[in-house]
Amino acid sequence: MNNLPLKIFYTLKEASAVLNERLKSTEINEDYFLHLGIRGDIRLGVFADPSLSDGGSGVLNFDSFDDFNDLNKLNYLKAVDAIVRSLGEAGSILILNSGSVKDICFNSLIKLNEAYFDNVYSIDALEFAVNGELEKDFNCCEFFDRLSTLEVYDIVFYSDKHNAIHNADIREKYLSFPEHEEDDDWKLAFWFNDDFSLSGQNMSSFQSEREIHKDNCLILGEDLQLLINGKCREPIIKHPRKRLNKADFPEHELKLHPKRENSINKIILALSEKAGLDLSNHMTAYEKLDTFAKNNKLPLPNKDTCGGLFKNAFESKQSN
Repeated sequence: MNNLPLKIFYTLKEASAVLNERLKSTEINEDYFLHLGIRGDIRLGVFADPSLSDGGSGVLNFDSFDDFNDLNKLNYLKAVDAIVRSLGEAGSILILNSGSVKDICFNSLIKLNEAYFDNVYSIDALEFAVNGELEKDFNCCEFFDRLSTLEVYDIVFYSDKHNAIHNADIREKYLSFPEHEEDDDWKLAFWFNDDFSLSGQNMSSFQSEREIHKDNCLILGEDLQLLINGKCREPIIKHPRKRLNKADFPEHELKLHPKRENSINKIILALSEKAGLDLSNHMTAYEKLDTFAKNNKLPLPNKDTCGGLFKNAFESKQSN
């Protein structure tokens, strides 16, 4: 048995038996893996859909992104698309945030509406939906098992060659295509629906009363193999997202969700058009707005904030 390859995943009870056998020990139990999960030495997860059915509903909510801009937008789109597609597979695994692992360790269980997740593991692809540097940005995500993919996401086209994302319904209107079809690298992907927002909605209606117990936790075979070899994975240093005790980070530490940023850009572009502001020079546009605000005794954010918003809106218009 010792030379056989490991399975893709194990329950903690199964993993305890394997590790005890391989190491000729009797002392390893489920709590051992939970403690390693708290430290980030291993990744622990649960099935997204306990029924293990194909095409199950469920949406992972990303509350914000760090450094989302034109240079890395396609990487984010591909990661989001991979997550959405992975969650539609039977047996996809939600990777628990270390804070949620700690709660399970100390309380034996947590409810779904108390749990946070950092990634999704695809059983079909045998890989994580989010890889590399982007893993630092995806963390503390909530899972809404009563939402469906098409409620939250649109189908869009994206192009590596043009470094662009376009809604499917405006593709022909705004894009010109190469003469030869083989030169056209546009592909389909899932991306955020601008018309959907969780803000102001009853969040409890999007989540079931599901409980996550110790017995539901899974460890990946690749992480178990590292332990057998006397090693562990390198913990990923996550970018700040939110504290699990619900305390807020200072405003300057947070970035806008790209969906919300896109909506704000559209509002700014429409209002600037009405006001006759030329956003190509965002600081000049701010000075004109500042003069109007002072004359009418209206409050206005500082020039860096306004200038940055104007610049982002103008660049979004240029990219489209």
